Amino acid sequence: MTMFEKRITVLVVLFLTIFSFFTVASCSSENTARLFDDLKSGRYDYFLETKKSVYRNVEKMGQGSAYYVGLHLKQAGYTDAAHFYFNRGVQSYEGLFKELCRNELYTTGSLEDRLSAVEDRYAAASAGGEMSDEEEKELELLRCNLLMRLKRYDDMRGTAERWYRSDTITQDIAAGLKETDMIADSYLSALTDVRIAVFEKNYAAAWKCVEKAEVLKHNVQLIAFQPVLSAIGKAAVYGAADKRAAAAFFEQLISQTKTKRTRHKITPAQQKLILFYAHFYAARVYSRAGTPFLKKAADLFYHATAYAGTNADFDAALWYYLDTLRSLDRNLYSAAVENTALLWKDPRWYRDVVEDVQNSFLAKKDWASLHRLYLTLKKTDMIDQEAEAAYILVRSGFLSKESADEMLQNLYGNKAVPLYYRLLAAYHLGISKDFAFDIFEAPQSVSEESAELTEREAVLDGLLAFGLYRRVYPQAAAFGMRFSQEKAAAWSEVLAQQGFHADSIKIAALGQPPAQDADAYLKRLYPRPWKKPVKKYAAEFGIPEYVLYAVIRSESFFNAAALSGAGAVGLTQLMPSTAADVARKLKVSTYDLQDPETNIRFGAFYLAEMIRRSDNRLLPACCSYNAGISQVRRWRRRMKELPADIFLECIPFKETRNYGKKILKTAAVYAYLYYGKQPETVIKEFFSF
Repeated sequence: MTMFEKRITVLVVLFLTIFSFFTVASCSSENTARLFDDLKSGRYDYFLETKKSVYRNVEKMGQGSAYYVGLHLKQAGYTDAAHFYFNRGVQSYEGLFKELCRNELYTTGSLEDRLSAVEDRYAAASAGGEMSDEEEKELELLRCNLLMRLKRYDDMRGTAERWYRSDTITQDIAAGLKETDMIADSYLSALTDVRIAVFEKNYAAAWKCVEKAEVLKHNVQLIAFQPVLSAIGKAAVYGAADKRAAAAFFEQLISQTKTKRTRHKITPAQQKLILFYAHFYAARVYSRAGTPFLKKAADLFYHATAYAGTNADFDAALWYYLDTLRSLDRNLYSAAVENTALLWKDPRWYRDVVEDVQNSFLAKKDWASLHRLYLTLKKTDMIDQEAEAAYILVRSGFLSKESADEMLQNLYGNKAVPLYYRLLAAYHLGISKDFAFDIFEAPQSVSEESAELTEREAVLDGLLAFGLYRRVYPQAAAFGMRFSQEKAAAWSEVLAQQGFHADSIKIAALGQPPAQDADAYLKRLYPRPWKKPVKKYAAEFGIPEYVLYAVIRSESFFNAAALSGAGAVGLTQLMPSTAADVARKLKVSTYDLQDPETNIRFGAFYLAEMIRRSDNRLLPACCSYNAGISQVRRWRRRMKELPADIFLECIPFKETRNYGKKILKTAAVYAYLYYGKQPETVIKEFFSF
């Protein structure tokens, strides 16, 4: 062969090699695209062939593909095949994808498969892997549930007695404990029966078990466990027919626990635990025994705070103390709310009592007491309640102009204050300017170098790429962190395009507030789906588009399939009876309230009717949309001298109060973003200032 021929041969071989490479690459790419299409379309036949060759092709679909394919198959009910992919993921992956696949194995496949996954995790930890206390506790509960369901009771006998005193009771565990005699000691078995009956909400039976066990005749050390004491307490509160006798039981327990003989048998921590629950539940029972026993109940609740072992226990006892005073003596109650405020561990416990006291001062126009409460709230973290009290004081005329203006400036300038009050403060201060950059806190930095952040973002990217849209926001929320604005915006846009508007809004809110382009961020939080029907029916029925959007966003978060516990349906959350009345007036014989256009049409008509029947006033119309026009008219007749903004503060229904505020501030944002209106214009429209 000549040199020329050799060169030609080499070139031909090289060409064929390159051609073959690109052909294979092209075929591989096309095959992967086909797999994605099959998966998203619910064509799972190929993926159900759980063979190595199939898995190799699945792996070419990208990072974590076994996890995502497993999720698809599990969601479709193919649990055995899903188990195959999750198991492969545990074997192949490291880091977060390995953890996610392992967690899915605990609830995928047969009971034996799930138990095997739990035991494999224990084995990995014993071999040097890490396991947190929280994970160990969750796995042990899962293991015991599985053993119970498999009726492998012998595997439980070594640890069964702990269930009466500390571990969580579940349906499976309750059934297993009732079916067997795993707890040999008759007294401990009786206490377990108490816990099971309370778990099943059979409180009368639970209290009979307490009486039968003769708890006070045994060493109190045996009940010195929070779940046991809590179960005994709930049995008494909800199951004891004779409340005085039940209260006497706890008072005797208090006396018995304080004796020198008992103190030598229990630790100080056990004594404190028993005394807290004995005081607390004696008070709970007395509070249900009738008015003559309320004073005793209040005293016991207050004494319980001295023995509280956790902040939650302290707040529970103190809240009940205040709530009991509410029924006993309103003046004493109001004073106690102010006097104990600085002791509150978590102020969120006390929102209702603060609102109640504040509303009572407002009803009586007792501005001096309201001002005193405001000064107390300034020392707590109850910013919402502080803002509400401040605004009412400003509008009351009680303050000097200088003090009122200073209070308004504080409301407007504090970005932690609810937007509703910031908008009203700006209005009364005469501030009229684009407000988007003033709404948000300064952005916090997101570490782009964080391996944890990058790994979690990759998981969310994959959920979108594999068409698992419903899982994106729940998974992002479960991660419990903020993401970059760019990432959150991209996820939000994809979810919106796929019709998941509520999740689109919620995931956008997980992004860091922007340093620039706040309007774009706001538009992701306040989008305009279904623009054509909203525009059409807002115009047809003569209502502002931004008000209709505010109603839809507040009612359903743009979830067309929304169904409330009360039975309200669809985007505008219409009750079936209301919808039937609207349909009759519109001469519509058949309709589907989960059809977006129909629901928007009916909701717009109903809102327009509320506006017309409210003398064309937006605020009472929106409140009527929530509470009913007859109710709002009764409130209005009773408080006709009040200006609209203070009337809203005085509405007795908390839900309707908050609804009115939400609609106004949401309408203001929509009006600003899309309709060229400043907030003061919307405020005037709602309040007729």
